This record gives sequence, structure tokens and C-alpha cells, in this order.
Amino acid sequence: MTVEDGHNRAAARMLAHAENGTTDSAPDIRRVPVADYLDTERWQREMEVIFRRAPLMLALSIELAGPGAYKTIEAAGKPVLMVRGSDGQVRAFLNVCSHRQAMVAEGCGKASRFTCPYHGWTYNAEGRLVGLSDRQKFGEVDTAGLNLVALPCAERAGMVFVSLTPGAEFDIEAYLAGFLPDLEWLGLENWYLHGITRIDGASWKVVTDGFLENYHFATAHADTIFARNLSNTASFDFFGPHIRLGLAGKWVKDLRGRPEGDYYKYDTDEFGFVRFVFPNLAIAVGRNQGGSMTQIMPGPTPDRTIAYQHLIFPKAPETEEERARCDAMEDFLREVVTREDFDLGFRIQRGLESGAYEHMVFGRNEWGNQHYHASIEAFLREPSG
Repeated sequence: MTVEDGHNRAAARMLAHAENGTTDSAPDIRRVPVADYLDTERWQREMEVIFRRAPLMLALSIELAGPGAYKTIEAAGKPVLMVRGSDGQVRAFLNVCSHRQAMVAEGCGKASRFTCPYHGWTYNAEGRLVGLSDRQKFGEVDTAGLNLVALPCAERAGMVFVSLTPGAEFDIEAYLAGFLPDLEWLGLENWYLHGITRIDGASWKVVTDGFLENYHFATAHADTIFARNLSNTASFDFFGPHIRLGLAGKWVKDLRGRPEGDYYKYDTDEFGFVRFVFPNLAIAVGRNQGGSMTQIMPGPTPDRTIAYQHLIFPKAPETEEERARCDAMEDFLREVVTREDFDLGFRIQRGLESGAYEHMVFGRNEWGNQHYHASIEAFLREPSG
């Protein structure tokens, strides 16, 4: 089945649901213990088993455009440096000097060398130690064993995936479990990055839950998202732990009478998708319009998240009017996510911590959330964990 066929079938389901007052549904409700959101020991295990072993999308390819382009980020408590070499390959390292363990780079930009700000030890784009200040006074040392610590890294579908465990191996195509063609279909490697907004949030699971259903649109987004999208009318497709959530638009019924083989062409007009790459990436874009991509990074404690909202478009603005439209969408999405999603998430966090209930209850209509929590459980049960 082609990507277009998959989109056509999802759109057909959304159309039928809009006409019949239904939605894709799980076989039953699911109860998730509140302790799963709060327990520190469980959170630490999730960090070790999921975030520090599974491939994480840490950069868009367009953030690392050209030799020497680099980006730093902290992911699950690990400082990471990614840099594109002169050979075009992106490499990832722990952003830690082999001398006194200071970080060798910060932010993003272009550089052929990375010099530690503490004692001036210098590394090249391949992570090799190429300069040791006052070496004759330092003493004899084998510099070959003092390179930056490499991390497993793969670049596909316009995204850079990194494992935070040195020496680990991963097959990104196998990990994506059939989702890769859908991600490649977007063509993100040729898009334009307009900006990145950092947003602080509650627990990483509270934050993620909000991206996996449209049940809340009519209430939480009554004056914003709900103006264009139906509430509680969705399709769900699963690829291993990954999810494609279909969001029926207010005009989805306009598909009726059009050739079903052409439904995919009306993405962002009559319907849209949120693509969720487990464990923490929500891609809410239309191929012809753009949108947001949100990295959900666990904070230093179980009750906090640091999210990075990337605003991306298929092409860069060419006029001041087009740039103004990009700015307006950036302001709109930041306001919606911050004021309507993340602020509500903090209220949910306080409710969880109150001890009022022992379980979170997910309905049959919240199939994406059910699948997500089942996937977390599956990872935690893996023998390698």
C-alpha cells in the first residue's frame, strides 16, 4: 500500500465518522495508574530504558545544512553535540571534553573545530582531539583515546536520530516499523525552519497525552483549533509504537463526491495528521502548508518537561507579506500550545499530585493515548531493560 493509499483510507474513515457521529475506537477503555506519572523510580527507569536507548529525533536535517553546521541539545540529562562533517555525514557526540569534562560547544552555528572553553583542548568535526594546549608541559598522553565520545546516529526523512547510549546499535528503519515512508513523503529535508520556541511543561506523559487525541478540541481550543477542526472525530493508524492521528476538519464532508483516490490531495484543507514518533516527537504539519514539530524532552524531575516547538514550512518566504504570515502562524501556535495545552497540563499535574484518584481513565475514543501507554509498558518489559 502506498502512502497516498494509507492517507486515502484514513480520510475515508474520517469522512464516514463525520457523517455518522462516530470515531475510530479502541476495543475498551484503559486505566493507567496515576503513580505511572509520579513515581520517581519508574521515571528513572523510563529515562534509562526508553530515552537513553531508543533513537531520539534530536535535529532536523535543515538545522545542519552544510559542512560544519552543528547543534547542541540536552536530551534526558545528556548533553549532545551534532555536527555535519566535510563528507556530508552527520555525527553525534556527548558534548563533553575528555580533559576536565566541560562542554565543548553551545547553541548552534558553523565551525570546523570545537575548543573547550576551560583549557583550550580542540576537536574536529569528526570528534577527534586535534589540539592540546601546552602539550609539552601536560605530559605524555595517548590522544587517540581522548576523542569525543561518539553516539549512534542516523539521518533519514530529513531528521537526525541519535541514541544516547555510546556503542549501542539501532536500525532506524526497523525501529520506525513501517512508518518511514510516511515520514519521507513529507520531504522535510527540503523545508524551511522559521523558528524554535522553548516551552516549559508538566510531566512528559501529561504533555504527550495532549498531542494524541482531539477529544479536547471543543473545550480546550474552543476559540482556536476548534474553528477549523471537528472535536472527537479521528482516525488512528499504528506503526509499532508510533502513531498517525487523523484530525477531521470542519469541511471534511466536502470530500463526498470526490474520487477516493484523490483524498490525500486535500490534506490540511479537509483533514490533517499528527504523526507521533515514539517516545516524544509530535509532527503536526501539512505537506503543502507546514506547521509545527514538537520535541518533548523530560525535564530534570518527573513533573517537568522542556519542549521545543519548531515552526517549519515547505519553502522559505519570498516576500515581506509571506514572512508576516509565517510570523503570525508562529505566534498563533505558540499561544495555543502555551496557553491552552501546556497551562492546562500544569493543572492536570496538580490534580495528579493531589491523590484524588488512583487511575487515569482513557476512553475508547482516546485510542492513541491507550496505544502510547501500552507502548511504554512494552518497552519497560523488554529483557534489555
